[in-house]
Amino acid sequence: MSQVEALKNVVAQPVTVPAAGNTLIGEWDVGRFTKLLIEIVNAAQAFDAFILSVQVAGSPNWVPIASAGGDFSTPLSPLLRAVGAPVTLAAGATALLYLDTRGLSRVRIQASAAVDSATPTVYASAV
Repeated sequence: MSQVEALKNVVAQPVTVPAAGNTLIGEWDVGRFTKLLIEIVNAAQAFDAFILSVQVAGSPNWVPIASAGGDFSTPLSPLLRAVGAPVTLAAGATALLYLDTRGLSRVRIQASAAVDSATPTVYASAV
């Protein structure tokens, strides 16, 4: 199995995201990869929060790198590009995140719904 196949077509089942707190909707071990592409498809209810966090190789700490609208519209590395507005992702909308994962061990995303209950499905692939 190649490195691409090891993470290719990873699909989380639709997750119910309540209006309170931040619910984990995806987490990936990216230590063997250099790039990660994440697609978030939101079936119902808009998000009112979205947090992209990373873990630096060798560290136990999660570091939030993007959580406000501007973090995604004008991204800074390791977030290379974002398409869509994940912080306020509407029902029926899709967002894409493209990350440089060199030096990282894990990546995770969390969300909160504006009204109970959002149901995103997350897809990811890495090289």
